[in-house]
Amino acid sequence: MSENVSCPGAAPKLPFGKAGAWIALLCLMVPMFASYFFDDMFSTLSQIFQHPEALELGWSSADYGFYAGGYSFLCVCGGLVVCGILLDVSHLSERAFWQLCEAAQRPILASHSNCRALCGHSRNLTDDQLRAVAQLGGTVGLNLYPPFLGENAGFDALLAHLEHMLSICGEGHVALGGDLDGCDELAAGFENVGSYVSFYDYLRSQGYGEDLLDRIFYENLLKLL
Repeated sequence: MSENVSCPGAAPKLPFGKAGAWIALLCLMVPMFASYFFDDMFSTLSQIFQHPEALELGWSSADYGFYAGGYSFLCVCGGLVVCGILLDVSHLSERAFWQLCEAAQRPILASHSNCRALCGHSRNLTDDQLRAVAQLGGTVGLNLYPPFLGENAGFDALLAHLEHMLSICGEGHVALGGDLDGCDELAAGFENVGSYVSFYDYLRSQGYGEDLLDRIFYENLLKLL
């Protein structure tokens, strides 16, 4: 997998210098130790939302990975995972994704990401990225946001992305990602979380068995917790 990683050159400098890097590291160490001493206090950690932050440049700036301060984060990635904190890569740039994979070497989560092979949005994962998540023992969650699905964003488009994920990742590494609280529109057929019942019935009509649906709907995520 490491041969796929885009190695960064000199890491860009943070505007607030070394002090900011230490602050970023401290902010990461607190949840790590809290998680160790207090079970279930922390579950997941997402490194970025959409804009330049203390750790990296974000998905919209795909040519960059982690800032200088982000290398402090990479140093503690393994410890975070050991303490039971899942690292969520869905908002990382592609370059930062590979840096994190190389540093973590443990299961990671792409909580709400689709397939770039089917829809070219930069937030979607390439086949190599999907494969890497599975190889690390992680899980990819299917996103309901129409711009990440492509044309005719309904149940059929969701099925196409789901089928592609299953073909690349395998049945043990695909789940439902939703993004129900993070977007202003959902795939046709979805109004709220209750619409998953209709999606379940749709997948049953497409030949999905109960065992596979159990994995997709909850088992593959539960095994990471």
